[in-house]
Amino acid sequence: LSEPFVMPFLSVLEGSRGVTQVLYRHGEDTYLSRPFRDVRNGPNNATGVSQTFTADGRSLTVGYQYANEHPRSASGADYRFASHQGFLALDFPCWWSTDVTLAYQLQYDGYTEPNSVVDFRKRRHDLVNDFHAGVSREIVPHVRAAILYYGTVDDSNIAEFDYVRHIVSGVLQITY
Repeated sequence: LSEPFVMPFLSVLEGSRGVTQVLYRHGEDTYLSRPFRDVRNGPNNATGVSQTFTADGRSLTVGYQYANEHPRSASGADYRFASHQGFLALDFPCWWSTDVTLAYQLQYDGYTEPNSVVDFRKRRHDLVNDFHAGVSREIVPHVRAAILYYGTVDDSNIAEFDYVRHIVSGVLQITY
């Protein structure tokens, strides 16, 4: 996938209490390999707003985003959709000088065209639950280690598109 995009945003800082952000994103998908090359190519757009509240080293972020994707080719009609996403994230310090992140996103994808997988008898609708949990700790200045979990449960009205994914990763981050 090659996807040049622009994403202007506006952040309103609210002192030490938080930040409000509004964004718009426009991308132009160009898939480079099969099965999506020349099928899913086309524009995608997103608009969103989020509010982060901060206090005592803790933060809570809530937000909403609307997105759509519109492949240009007729064969890409299965992938034309509008999406609504709500999300919540919590960051806080914990024991042994660790930082904890917990996040959840609920996403509804409503595909706009009848789907070829079911012989064009119905439109696809997916309800996607994304989970994230992470624990990180600074080892020495500029070096941080983390253990992260990402989970996805996609419940589609067309069973072929249902899936569950769990990923656990270890990260060593060096900043300078």
